[in-house]
Formats: sequence, C-alpha cells, structure tokens
Amino acid sequence: MRFDLHVHTSISPCSNLQIHDILGHAKARGLDGVCITDHNTMEIRRNLKEGLQEDGLCVLFGMEYGTPDGDFLLFGPFEDLPSGLPTPQLLKFVEQSGGAAVAAHPFRSGRSVREEIVREGLCRIVESINGRNAERENASVGIWNRRVMLN
Repeated sequence: MRFDLHVHTSISPCSNLQIHDILGHAKARGLDGVCITDHNTMEIRRNLKEGLQEDGLCVLFGMEYGTPDGDFLLFGPFEDLPSGLPTPQLLKFVEQSGGAAVAAHPFRSGRSVREEIVREGLCRIVESINGRNAERENASVGIWNRRVMLN
C-alpha cells in the first residue's frame, strides 16, 4: 500500500490545503491513503471520519508534535496529549501507549531532529523523504541511515 504519512490541512499554520483537495489529489496520484498530521492537534477528527472513505481511500489521523529536539509524527490516541512534554517523556509515553512516533524531516534546516534521539532508540522510525525539504536535506537522511546501519 502507498500512503503519504505527513499531510497538513489548513488547520496547520503552514498549510492552506483543504481536506477535499488533499483527498482528491491523493486518489489521483494513486495513493491508497493519507495520514493527516496537523501541528500539535488532531482537530481533523471534527471534520472527517477516519478510515476508508467512499472512494476507497484510507485516511488515518495523527499529529506533528513539536519539541525543542525536533518534530515527531505521532500516531495513536493522543487527542488530549499536553503540549510542551520533554522529548524523552513524550516518546516513552507514545511507546507505552502502543502508538508510533516518526522523526519528521530530521535534517530540515531550523527544524532538525537531534541525532541522539534516534541513535539512543527513543524514536525508531525516521521520515526519509519530505516534499517540502530541499534535496540535500532528504539526501542527508539516506547518508545518515547508511552510517548508522554500519555502526
């Protein structure tokens, strides 16, 4: 299955995309689903039903949670997650709750994820390609992954 795991709607300050446009573009591009990950909120639940849509597209809800150590895509029952949690506490809570955390755009200038967070196993999944990243930022993820795999 092909999913875009990192999509923001107009709920996020960095996006002006409306949900109907996102769903239409996803289907037209051959995706099987999208994960709506607005910044620090799962408010999309008020506007859309999670799961299979009438056209067969699967929609999942998550959020992009900002920390001083970088941004993380969170998937799980986190509607009431307080803001401002320290990164280690946040990631341990996500794991203990049976959720998943993805280090978002880990090499983006100004919003990178501290390498130690991944190296120490606090976050085991890393976003490797982000459409808003510069090519060099996406390439840095691949180089870093290869280096970590060799050690």
